[in-house]
Amino acid sequence: MRFLISSALKDDNVSLFFWSLGSELKARGHQVTFVTWGKRSGPKSYDLDGSVLWYPSYRPQHWRDVHFIYRLAKEKRVDCAIGTHVALNAVAAGSLMAGVPVRVGWAHTTSRAFLVHLGGWSCKTAFLLLRRRLVYGLLSHVVAVSGECGNDLRRFWHVPVQKIAVIHNAVRGGADKGTRGETRTNRLVYVGRLAKEKGTDTLLKAFCLISKFGEVHLDVFGSGSERENLEKLVRELGVDQRVHFHGAIPQDEVYRAFAKADVAVVPSREESFGLVVIEAMSVGTPVVASRVGGIPEILRDGVDGSLVPPEDPEALAAAIIRLLKDDALRLQMGRNARQRFLEEFQLSTRIPKVADWLEGLVAAAGR
Repeated sequence: MRFLISSALKDDNVSLFFWSLGSELKARGHQVTFVTWGKRSGPKSYDLDGSVLWYPSYRPQHWRDVHFIYRLAKEKRVDCAIGTHVALNAVAAGSLMAGVPVRVGWAHTTSRAFLVHLGGWSCKTAFLLLRRRLVYGLLSHVVAVSGECGNDLRRFWHVPVQKIAVIHNAVRGGADKGTRGETRTNRLVYVGRLAKEKGTDTLLKAFCLISKFGEVHLDVFGSGSERENLEKLVRELGVDQRVHFHGAIPQDEVYRAFAKADVAVVPSREESFGLVVIEAMSVGTPVVASRVGGIPEILRDGVDGSLVPPEDPEALAAAIIRLLKDDALRLQMGRNARQRFLEEFQLSTRIPKVADWLEGLVAAAGR
């Protein structure tokens, strides 16, 4: 079988997921062509051999990129083309033109997150939404990273239910912090983009209440357009001595940051899945997160952490303070989180199942 996979090559878990998928398919004897974009280099963990190609554009959003996929799929006689994120448009259109029988797109976001990110309705938003709906129509299968994301594909994007497959994300994970977690550090951690849909402002308002509990500190890892506004809010709330903005950090450091914290906080307004939830769970750190999108499919309320309403600083603060006050509860939730990760969200066990599914699609198309 001949596969084409188009994804970014970054130091993050989404890139690692698709690179691992390609490696698994190669190990099974299939031909795999990996197509990426951006700088012609990648993290050292990726073996950038001759099977990796780059789009002609820095970001594959042009007709020349569609034509590139068309010619490549024809030349390689591709049986299955897989696209994600900004490559989805080029892969869907180019592979259809080339007659590729199995065309799979990964949906990593919901319509609500899409709208929040774009700042609400506008002519540009309407155009982008229409384009995304047309692109989904060109695919033979659409993968939703959560059941809620699958429902959104059906209700908002009008993707036929028979085209939708729900495949949860998976990550490599970090080392279990084990007994290191028994000593309370009074540190909270947030990892993610600094954008409106991530709800970081809600976390800062909650932290203003949490700081009355004692000498608690909040580490914020990530970058984004909202950083300046968030730093201003921290000063206005008078907690600038206890909130620390560190910027974006490599993936290995993300796991270490989670391991050092008592609680990981995911205050999103909308989240199709929530990769940072399973990243924190992988090291045995309990999570307090918003009850939105696909997060309730990952995090069991009262077992691995706590779920709270979005945009509710009081509820968020109360859930965090409860874990900071009760060491036994926090440690048990951390152990539960680690076990949940090992059973459901570990990359090494998820990838073979995804490869089996793709082989089945190609075999069925061949028949």
